[in-house]
Formats: sequence, C-alpha cells, structure tokens
Amino acid sequence: MGVSTQERSKALVSDDTVPRPSVQHTRAVTIDAPTKQVWRWLAQIGQDRAGFYSYTWLENLAGCRMRNADRVHPEWQQRETGDQRLLHHETGLQVLAVDAGRSLTLDCGWYFVLESDGPDRSRLLARWRIASGPLNVAFALLFDLPHFLMERKMLLGIKSRADNTSYAAAPLAVVPLCHRRRAGRRQHHRGARGARRCRWWHPHGAVGCQARA
Repeated sequence: MGVSTQERSKALVSDDTVPRPSVQHTRAVTIDAPTKQVWRWLAQIGQDRAGFYSYTWLENLAGCRMRNADRVHPEWQQRETGDQRLLHHETGLQVLAVDAGRSLTLDCGWYFVLESDGPDRSRLLARWRIASGPLNVAFALLFDLPHFLMERKMLLGIKSRADNTSYAAAPLAVVPLCHRRRAGRRQHHRGARGARRCRWWHPHGAVGCQARA
C-alpha cells in the first residue's frame, strides 16, 4: 500500500468539491481484482450497511455500533446523490456524487476513485481535502492521525475482501455448530439438541442465535 508522487498531486474527479484546500491527503492501494468487483465492496460502506472494513473495536468505543460485512450484499449496492452514508448510528455524511464503478464522493471533502491498473487489477484512491481557514486547519491537525489509521485499515480491508473471491462467493447456507459448557470446559458438537447456546457459523463469521436447553 502506498501512493506515488504523481497520484499525490494528480487531479481527481471530485477535487472541485473543495477547490482550494488548506490540507490534502491522498492514499491508495493496488487490488488484484477488476474495478467492477472492487466497486461492490466500496458501494456498500456505511454504518447501516457493510461498515467501513476498519477497526470496529475503535469505532464502537465512540458508540458507532459498527459491524463489518464479509460478503457482497446485492440489496446494499444502490446509492444515489443525496443519500446519507452513516458514520454513526445517529449521524453521517451526505453522498454528493456517485459514478458507479468509478467514484464515490461524500461530504466534507472525502472521496474515493477507482482506476483500472490492467485487466484484473485496480487502483483504489482515497482523498481527503480540508477547506482553508484556521478552524478547518485545527480540525485537520486534530483528526489527521485517527483518520489516517482508520482509512488505511479501510483500504486494506477492501483489498483483502476484493482480492479474495471466496468472500464475494461465500454461500448463504450455514452449518449449525453449538457450544456447550460442562465442568468448566467448552465442548463442540453439531446440532442444537440439548444446547444452551448455539451459533450458526458462516464461513466468515458467526450469525448469533439462541437454542433452548
């Protein structure tokens, strides 16, 4: 992961949302998947959808109630200008522009651009622009480090999911696997019969349920 000098200074499609920034950060990652496949992961970001593929434990310290998805959800693919992309269950950023498969522009000068880097490779760029003014500069200085950490993890999260086609193709069927504690020891057995607690295990995570004893 890294951004070239050329990418750092190149004009991107949504630069006009903050035409004269006092601060600009550009980050990028190469993904071994076509732009169409990468876009499906980017399109569904949001607290109320797939999360941001970042550090949920840190996001949830701020009360975000964030959960990251590990598969593409067809029902979360449609986004339109004017929609709100939730960062927290009570607030978010407005979607300023959507060019499906190419770019997603959010409020506050934050946007993403997808570029083809060959037949089966993509370059995902994220840019954050802060408008001029002392308060905006102070805001940028305060949030620069946490934004860098979270955005870097997000880009790597999208990369790991888009690179791995098994994420997108993960079956919806689940296999019951129950956990039962006896004499202070956890035992694993199939089936919910006699189990006090049961989880239905998906290949990329548990979907919680409860079973009667």
